[in-house]
Amino acid sequence: MPELVIAHTGVKERSGRYKWGSGDRPYQRLEKRKSVFQKISEEREFKRKRKESAAKKAEAERLRLMEANKERVLKSGSATEVLKYAEAGMLTNKQLQTVANRIDTTQKIKSYAEKEVQTNMQKMDKIMKNVKTATEWTKIATESYNVLAQIYNSTPQGKKDPWILIEKGGKKEEKAKS
Repeated sequence: MPELVIAHTGVKERSGRYKWGSGDRPYQRLEKRKSVFQKISEEREFKRKRKESAAKKAEAERLRLMEANKERVLKSGSATEVLKYAEAGMLTNKQLQTVANRIDTTQKIKSYAEKEVQTNMQKMDKIMKNVKTATEWTKIATESYNVLAQIYNSTPQGKKDPWILIEKGGKKEEKAKS
């Protein structure tokens, strides 16, 4: 019996990784090869596009977050936060006017509160001035009493029954230590 041998060497103008070829790019042999400079240029272009894509994604995420926080900023955000939204073109003139009125009203109320605190401090200052005046009067009265007591104690009747002098705090102890 004769031996049968099956052999295949491929088909003309078929290409691919396998011997018989895949047929995806039959004229691959005719394609022009790229130079090193073309390959580098294509790689740079690819990287640039990837960066642009990442930047677009980041910007889209930033805008999505801004949109999510928009209501909070309109209701309670600071002027700086509102300005970011206005510059991004996310607020209407009516919304900006509403925020401006809210911020102005808040500032007025804060100034009223500060005035109340100042008024309370002024009241306290007035009380402290009265206490200082009373303290000074007490010192004068004490000094006057001591002068009168010294004069009385220098008389014959004062020598028999002397008046007690009012000492200033800590003076007796200092005299005793000396």
